[in-house]
Amino acid sequence: MAARRVAADIAPPYAVLLLVMVLARCVRRHGRLLTPERCEWANWLVANVVVPFFVLQLSVVHLDLAHTDYRLVAADSLSKVLVSFFIVSGIVVASLSGKLRSCTERFDSFVTLFSISALTSTLAVGVPMTAALYGKDAETVVVQLAVLQILVSSPIVLLLFYVRKATAGGAAAAGDEDVELGLPVQVGHIDVFAVELAGAGKLELPVQVGHVDVVVVVDADDVGGIELPVRVAGVGDVADPAIMAEPVRDDGGVGVAAGDVHLPTAAEVANGGAAPRTEELPPAAAAVSWLFILILARVKACVKFAMDVCSNPNIVAALLGIGWAFGRNRLNSTVRGAFEAIIGFVPPRVGGLAMMFSMGLSLGCQEKIMACSWTNLVIGQTLKFIIGPIAMFIASKIVGLHGDTLRIAIIQAAIPQAITSFIFAKEFGLHAEVVGTMVITGMLLAWLFLPLLYAILRLTV
Repeated sequence: MAARRVAADIAPPYAVLLLVMVLARCVRRHGRLLTPERCEWANWLVANVVVPFFVLQLSVVHLDLAHTDYRLVAADSLSKVLVSFFIVSGIVVASLSGKLRSCTERFDSFVTLFSISALTSTLAVGVPMTAALYGKDAETVVVQLAVLQILVSSPIVLLLFYVRKATAGGAAAAGDEDVELGLPVQVGHIDVFAVELAGAGKLELPVQVGHVDVVVVVDADDVGGIELPVRVAGVGDVADPAIMAEPVRDDGGVGVAAGDVHLPTAAEVANGGAAPRTEELPPAAAAVSWLFILILARVKACVKFAMDVCSNPNIVAALLGIGWAFGRNRLNSTVRGAFEAIIGFVPPRVGGLAMMFSMGLSLGCQEKIMACSWTNLVIGQTLKFIIGPIAMFIASKIVGLHGDTLRIAIIQAAIPQAITSFIFAKEFGLHAEVVGTMVITGMLLAWLFLPLLYAILRLTV
């Protein structure tokens, strides 16, 4: 009987969401109107306009601090901590086995797995399912969990994305070919051999900077002021000093400390003369100046990070929602009611449709819908449908939840992944294809797993 009620209440919104996603993918794959650039603009609008609006709407309409079950809030927060501990343990095991070798891969894996487990499709799936299983009165519990997710879990996930973006490894992993790291480059040794091209009046200057080989061909009479770009491990131009090469000594090389190096003139190359060396700073002064530059660079990076985080529309919407929750009781009831009516005019399901349309466009840019390995798929769905409910059960027992509230909290922990997790992954360029696959398969697996979980909870809890 319960399964029939769940199917009757969940099937219509599920079918509409999947239909919108399939239509968007077909339009992208078989139509010429939506180019990849336009799809990127659509994803940007959804991530920076649609999602923040519904974050603010949910906070204004449904958040009431006076009627919040703080034990439920504590249980949800503690379950996120337990899931994070499990993810970190799995990453440590994978690192010891050699599957995750770099710190960048470990942090990227943590961000992806945490976003999959922390963000659930509470409004699109959780509310109608809870109403079908436990009645309309149980929607209050689900709405509180949805508000907590919007105001706490989503900003934490965004903060992790921004931390990854602020690091050099995260920027390089996102696919940027030229990344400005802002780090000084110290040139340890430069070997220059000048070879005059026969009958051409040219000089060929092969210059080696670290692991980088550069061949410069210049006029024999105009040698003396050539800027050589420095590239480090294929990560773009990380510094823009005017690196000038000194003339060749008898041993065929020039040992150069960090600083400007002068390219030889034609006469110096021919005669083997040496250019005058610049005077170096004392070691103490050099150390102090380097420490000062390092501190300034760190301060600049921290300021840029804070500005990026505070300028994100989702963070701003969450902060406004929290401010509204604290100040709503001080406003006139007429003003408060009018504002809530205006911002609540658009139904929340419109946001879900927009997110599914965006995901369909992104999947249309891929060759395959299932764009991840079976191993990653099993890990992600195990984390969502098994580890998540177990962590919520442990956390709920610790804080003292019982009865239907306990059952609802456990079921909400097993709700499929939120479309928002895919939107964020696409916006920041981190495993978007994997997260998209997780969202689709999670919505399909929920049909089988959630009724089974409901039956288990009725018998055991």
